[in-house]
Amino acid sequence: MLLLAIPGALFPAGNGEEGGGAATLLPTRQDLYATLYGERRALLVYGDGAPALSAAYREAARAWQAQSRYVTIEIRSASEVNEADLTDRTVYLIGTPAANRWIARLAPQLPLGLRGGSLELAGTVFRDSATVLSLLHPNPLGPRHPLFVHTAIDDQVLLARLGSDSRRLRRMPSDFQVSAGDRTLLMGFFDMAEQRRWQIDPERLRDFRAEERLLEGGVVNVVLHGIAPDAVDRAALTAERRRVLAEVAAFVGATGTPPLITYHIYGRAEDKGLQLGDTRLAHADSAAMAVHVVVEPGMRGDDGLAEAGLLLRHWLGAPREPALETGLAAWFSRGWHGRGVDYWGDRLFQSGNMPPLSEVLDAPLFRRESGLVMTAAAASFVAFALERYGREDLIRHYREFDPPPAEVVRLDAEWRAWLAARPPREAPSRSVDGYQKGFCHAHEGYQITNGYGSRESDAALARMRSLGSSSVSITPFSYMRDPQAPSFLPFSRRAGSETDEGVIHDIRTAQGLGMTVMLKPHLWLGRSWPGEIRMGSAADWEAFFGYYYRWMRHFALLGEMYGVDVLCVGVELVEATLERPDDWRKLVARLRPLFRGEITYAANWGREVEDGTWWDALDFLGANAYYPLAAGDSASDAALRRGAGAMMTTLTAVGERVGRPVVITEVGYTSTPEPWREPHRAAGGEPVDLEGQRRSYAAVLGALAAAPAIRGIYFWKWPTYLSYGGSEDNDFTPNGKPAEAVVRAGFARLP
Repeated sequence: MLLLAIPGALFPAGNGEEGGGAATLLPTRQDLYATLYGERRALLVYGDGAPALSAAYREAARAWQAQSRYVTIEIRSASEVNEADLTDRTVYLIGTPAANRWIARLAPQLPLGLRGGSLELAGTVFRDSATVLSLLHPNPLGPRHPLFVHTAIDDQVLLARLGSDSRRLRRMPSDFQVSAGDRTLLMGFFDMAEQRRWQIDPERLRDFRAEERLLEGGVVNVVLHGIAPDAVDRAALTAERRRVLAEVAAFVGATGTPPLITYHIYGRAEDKGLQLGDTRLAHADSAAMAVHVVVEPGMRGDDGLAEAGLLLRHWLGAPREPALETGLAAWFSRGWHGRGVDYWGDRLFQSGNMPPLSEVLDAPLFRRESGLVMTAAAASFVAFALERYGREDLIRHYREFDPPPAEVVRLDAEWRAWLAARPPREAPSRSVDGYQKGFCHAHEGYQITNGYGSRESDAALARMRSLGSSSVSITPFSYMRDPQAPSFLPFSRRAGSETDEGVIHDIRTAQGLGMTVMLKPHLWLGRSWPGEIRMGSAADWEAFFGYYYRWMRHFALLGEMYGVDVLCVGVELVEATLERPDDWRKLVARLRPLFRGEITYAANWGREVEDGTWWDALDFLGANAYYPLAAGDSASDAALRRGAGAMMTTLTAVGERVGRPVVITEVGYTSTPEPWREPHRAAGGEPVDLEGQRRSYAAVLGALAAAPAIRGIYFWKWPTYLSYGGSEDNDFTPNGKPAEAVVRAGFARLP
């Protein structure tokens, strides 16, 4: 029996499959993922054949199994399973059609064509043996569950991808994609409208090969990705590339024909990420002698650093210390993050935030630390070394530079004396002009296409602005495993996570829409929350604040680079703030000379915000005001208004006591019954109740209009993609719900 017809959106539910009776509409993409993460189990069926091939696929499957964090994966070979094993469950099929018979068996019921030694998708036939194809679709043997297919023409090509880049396969940013090597050729999504469900959506189909334009000639071949040739100043582009090549060649004393570099330019970091799985503003590929840069308004990677690094690696090789290569490459750059490495290096030193040389020359730490801080620091040290010791000395020590500790101390002292003699850099202060009203803009999708930096996030910010928002907070996260153990706080670097380039893009987009921006980094602790962070000894507290300072220094520098209005230096670290107020004062004092906007802290409702003793160190006090509005199951509107009024009275009194304005940095209500009882509580599996959210919003906005001492509000939360929300969603966002109209009207009444 044919269970699924393509094209089409229906499957028959008789014959014992998941229901019975008449044809049933296929589940949506969201439904499939809800099933996957609700059940948290799946079967991975890998290809087999000759013993060596079977063993290689089995090893790849075991690696996939070990790397799966949220889903328990059972692995079996294609020859070990039958149709019943694949029925009514989430299935991953991995292998070529020849090695995995289930791919060939199910292909007629999928939008996937197999023609001898080729693969066909979206009307395009792929014959290159380097091709790898990935696909998400309802499982034809039980359409309530997802089926993931990862296939190729050549087994060894697929095995190589599984070994080197399985994360990109596991975290596919679309419903289907075709790649070759490290580059995506084609990707797209299926339509979720009822009449076209699981048919290819032509509006969201990207053939990246068709978007390429090659500009040949000169010292580089330039490839434009999604950029029209007439949008590029070819003369300026060529002149800058010639400058970098000539300066690096002269510096290293290179002779003969220089290497031909292919220079790829992308109009958005999102597009670079979709094609390469890398959203950085610039990176070099030494094996291909290629440079990939992003050129967006107000955010550019074409400063010359990446290609200078490529040329240095070509002519000088890799040094023992990565700081030397990064610093010297940056020394050749122009306009790095706007004002250039000289300016930002001086600002780090003059603000008291320059890391010691021992950290710059600690290779593992250099790679883990803030790329912004370490690049500026490394470039500053290289500039000092060149001025003090000269080009020949630096080149002579470049490859094997590994000074003993005493020499590092001496060089550090000389470097800092050199920095102290440099003229001061201008750093005018910034303040928020007016009332702050808006949302916490939450990175919801965790995909390149729907998180920070995406077109969908652009649309979400524009929609937020249309509701009357004048302000937005952007909330990158880091992770801490144990609230009682200090640990390094990592920076998001994976494409699709809250990367610097995604955060910067959304800062620039919000600024372009006329909104003020608060940068509000959060800590995520899995099963715990920041309010439980509490160290057991003075030494552990010192270590914690050391790690925390490194993390916040990064965002202070990023915020200063891109003109952020407000830096929020913490969120709901209840025990840490009540027990260690002096450490927070020291943190703010260290960051103020670097970040010249306003500084706040988002204190948790109740004990923290009401009893904190260091709020006078801030420009204004932030309050995450999840106070209950009423205790009853069926509270009246009047009762909700009284509760909201009491909240404003409490916060006003706190502000008067500490002598600082108060801004509500978070408040929100889920779309569940009685959300006013425990506003901070996650929706979980609660039923949808849009009216409870609407009434809570109305009560808070009404009370806020009558509380002039409260100088703003940020509702939790507004998503980075607008399909998140709507009438069937029980979460915090008011997007697409009755509360949205309440926000529009309420914001109109506020200053």
